[in-house]
Amino acid sequence: MNPPAPDPDGRSLLCEGTLVVSAEGVGVCDAGSACRALALERDDDAYRAAHERVVTQAQSDNKAEYGGEA
Repeated sequence: MNPPAPDPDGRSLLCEGTLVVSAEGVGVCDAGSACRALALERDDDAYRAAHERVVTQAQSDNKAEYGGEA
């Protein structure tokens, strides 16, 4: 699990959703507008770190091979 990322107010943010990364700097959280890290979306490193699970688009598309939900 990634360490929680600080939010703009200095608290720690951790979204329980899965971040699906399709390219460097391009990711979509499966929690949608309920993502607890939306405030960090413009800072790729912080946004990634704020997600409990980060998978590639290929992993998300091939759940049978990689397991779990994406």
